[in-house]
Amino acid sequence: MACIWYFAQGRKEPMGNPLFRALCRGTFFHLGSIAFGSLIIALVFIVRVIIQYCHEKLKEVGEKTGTNKVQDVAFKCINCCIECFERFIRFITRHAYIQIAMTGKSFCASAQEAFFLALRNGVRFAAVESIGSFFIFFGEFCITLVAMILSYVAVLKIHAFSANLFSGVLPIIIVGCIGYLISSTFMVIYGIAADAIIHCFCMDEEIHTSSRYAPPLLREFIDTHADGK
Repeated sequence: MACIWYFAQGRKEPMGNPLFRALCRGTFFHLGSIAFGSLIIALVFIVRVIIQYCHEKLKEVGEKTGTNKVQDVAFKCINCCIECFERFIRFITRHAYIQIAMTGKSFCASAQEAFFLALRNGVRFAAVESIGSFFIFFGEFCITLVAMILSYVAVLKIHAFSANLFSGVLPIIIVGCIGYLISSTFMVIYGIAADAIIHCFCMDEEIHTSSRYAPPLLREFIDTHADGK
């Protein structure tokens, strides 16, 4: 949807319903690519779980026969490498989905384009990722805090709650957890939208030499805070 919004800038034709268009494209044209990306992440996760399981079993055997320090260090190194590889795959998959939405290509071709686009614009991607992470954390914190404050006021002021509760701490904690789960779900969408916009900006700049579709405010922000050239 962010891609549709970006490339609709400056055009007189109405966008229509970008959310419905994006949903239809993902469902009818790219469902296989979405499933393939999820499968890759799941396979890497399964390999990591298997290695962790083997490590735990060998530790149990080592407790009976004597601990092998070299073996323990080797498994920790392998687990660290697998975890780094899993994070890399998640990063590539996330940006490959954005390229699929932009170009309509297959998962592998989109992953390749996303990787080299991020490589060519590393500073911009890093800046957007850092700023986006801060806003995501700030949004999650504020939403969770507001939910807990409202629940605290409700427990104190509403007689139906205050008369039947011995302590309001547990309900406030539960509301805070629910608020955090809801806020993290919605703020992830914000993060993906920010990544999609930087993808569109970089592609627009490479295709048209200058960012033809970028709104002036977005162009000024990237040139000021995320210019990697």
